[in-house]
Amino acid sequence: MFARRSLSTFANRLLQQELMPAAKAAAKKTPQQAIKSSCPAGTELRLNVYKDGKDPVALEDEKYPPWLWSILTPSNNKNPSPMEAIAQRKKVLRKNNRDRIKQNNFLKQLK
Repeated sequence: MFARRSLSTFANRLLQQELMPAAKAAAKKTPQQAIKSSCPAGTELRLNVYKDGKDPVALEDEKYPPWLWSILTPSNNKNPSPMEAIAQRKKVLRKNNRDRIKQNNFLKQLK
């Protein structure tokens, strides 16, 4: 249990160090005037989930943070994020372990 917690902490630190500056840089590259919102300001968004709540209203494009407009743009970065690298490594280790177990079981049958 301790190892999981430390791995999670390690991964979170990597994410904060590597991904957050990248998101800020991408937001700076994209000019906010070039991207327009799909709904005009003042439109009810019909996202209310509460019984007595009110529907949120769309704001003007300038009132949203700049990083919001870069979320859906595909990144050209070929380097995987730290979390993707860890997940890929776990997959490889699981597959290798499974193959080793199968091989050991097969060799036991031959004896």
